[in-house]
Amino acid sequence: MIQKDLNRVFNRYKNVIVVGSILLAAVFLLFKEFNMYQTKFKSLNYKFQQVKAKKELISQIERKEARLRNIEGRLLPGSLLNFKQAVEKLARISKVDIISLRPIEEKKQNPYYQQIGLDLKLSASYGSFVNFIKGLERSSIEIEKVSIKRSVYSKQAGPLAIRLYVVGIMKKERL
Repeated sequence: MIQKDLNRVFNRYKNVIVVGSILLAAVFLLFKEFNMYQTKFKSLNYKFQQVKAKKELISQIERKEARLRNIEGRLLPGSLLNFKQAVEKLARISKVDIISLRPIEEKKQNPYYQQIGLDLKLSASYGSFVNFIKGLERSSIEIEKVSIKRSVYSKQAGPLAIRLYVVGIMKKERL
């Protein structure tokens, strides 16, 4: 009797059972396919993030290379004589009188550049001195120390007595 009831239920719901099994198999296959696509998506997204990071790194490197080319273009040729001549030319253009010019020992050295210092004693009007400083700032010459003297009690607007320590960053001569 139970067997008959089971057969009758099976015959009655046979189509529902078959369709349900097919739907269950289809859902299983879709889920499996979805997982595969999700794995591929994650992999592609990871690769995309890597490419994006590499592009950003390349962009940073290109910006730094451009900045280095700009700096290298501003470097003086590598000798004390060239540095001295550049400072003297700038003083002449700015109408600054050089009273004395004394080299200072080299500051830093590495395979690509060197730093050489000069101790300058100058005489100039305020406007000429400002033009001289602006010229130094546009070049690769750094100002380390400035000392300006003028008598506080003097009513005259005479030239300033200036002591200036400058450092030139120069290309090393390559052999």
